[in-house]
Amino acid sequence: MKKSAKHFFSAMGSILDLCPAGSYSEYHSNATDIDLINSDWVKVGSYVRDAVTDNEQKKIPKKASNRRPEKSC
Repeated sequence: MKKSAKHFFSAMGSILDLCPAGSYSEYHSNATDIDLINSDWVKVGSYVRDAVTDNEQKKIPKKASNRRPEKSC
């Protein structure tokens, strides 16, 4: 069999998990679902906190010179 065909079938076997090319156990976490969800919400909280802080820093106070003069009757 050609080398390219062997690579193809090896990749297909890995995709189908029939004969994986390597060990995928190093990519799996042993944490519980609650721990994983908690860490996700901690990340979301930090993203929201950073966005609020960034938005507050970007606010520019309005100056009186930028306002239109009020019309008097």
